[in-house]
Amino acid sequence: MQSKLKAVSVNLLLLAIFGAPGAALAQSVSPSFPSAPPPVVSAPVIPVVPVQTQPVFPVFPVLPPPRTDFTLPLVPTDYTNASMVAPLGVSAPILNPANAVKKIDFNFKDPRSETEDGIMVKHLPGAQYERPQPAAIHLSEGTLLVSVRRPAHLAIVTTPRGDISIDSDAEVIIRYEDGILRVLNLSGLGEGIKVRIHGSEVSASLNGQSFESVKHEPRAMALKVGHELVSSDHALSRSELRPRDGVARRHFALLEDKCMAVSEFSLESALDKMTLLVDLQTKVSGVRERRILGDLAKMAAVLNYMNGAQGFEHGLEHGSEHGSEKRPQLGSN
Repeated sequence: MQSKLKAVSVNLLLLAIFGAPGAALAQSVSPSFPSAPPPVVSAPVIPVVPVQTQPVFPVFPVLPPPRTDFTLPLVPTDYTNASMVAPLGVSAPILNPANAVKKIDFNFKDPRSETEDGIMVKHLPGAQYERPQPAAIHLSEGTLLVSVRRPAHLAIVTTPRGDISIDSDAEVIIRYEDGILRVLNLSGLGEGIKVRIHGSEVSASLNGQSFESVKHEPRAMALKVGHELVSSDHALSRSELRPRDGVARRHFALLEDKCMAVSEFSLESALDKMTLLVDLQTKVSGVRERRILGDLAKMAAVLNYMNGAQGFEHGLEHGSEHGSEKRPQLGSN
């Protein structure tokens, strides 16, 4: 009996020390798991948008619309008619007259207050002209080269067919022969060269039969640089549109019942062939002449760059003035 009590006491003591056997077994058998780490919150992924570099364009000034308050005071011939071009034997007159000349007022400035300094006049042999005032020249027949440089501001050349006004820093070749006035603007920018054609009455006849004459009102125009104006008292012929003066021309436009024409000319060919310009290179020329020649050469390069150097054509059998290869002695005043 005592042994049983002792055994029970031992068991109770063990139970008190180690706990229930099942619990200890369960405690020893149950796996232990490490505590789960806290969830990792990842930052939101922001898509990278590639930055597109916009091309940088130059900013050009906004130009005002072209003026429309002036119109060309000329009546263009219908140059879409092939029968007009064929007899002349020249290229199709595709020049827009408004790109060569424009309407201006009739009132020219009075040249009496101008001095002779800065005004140079050179002529071909046979030219008939007078210079009653330093800035006033009257050409009756022949060819002149007129240059106006500062301190002069103006020169006026009068002819039986019309008058020409030359502003400062401009050169022009004027030729009046057999009733035909020919004006070549070599360097006058803007309205530097102005031409006033006198009013006229042109009679028409066909096969000996006379028709009612055509009256032309006076015309005043500013001639664009690198262009030629030709005016006559009769319908212009092929040789009159493209004379044998060594100057290459293109883009003709006939006006005023074919009594007036405008065209582009090659300043480069004029410097190379026209006696009045070629002689500026001679040894007898002074510093002023050589400076003018240099400025004209620069202008020729600018015109070729701006307008192109293609399409110019010489007249048939082109040569120097008067159809001669021999260069005449240049006169000046």
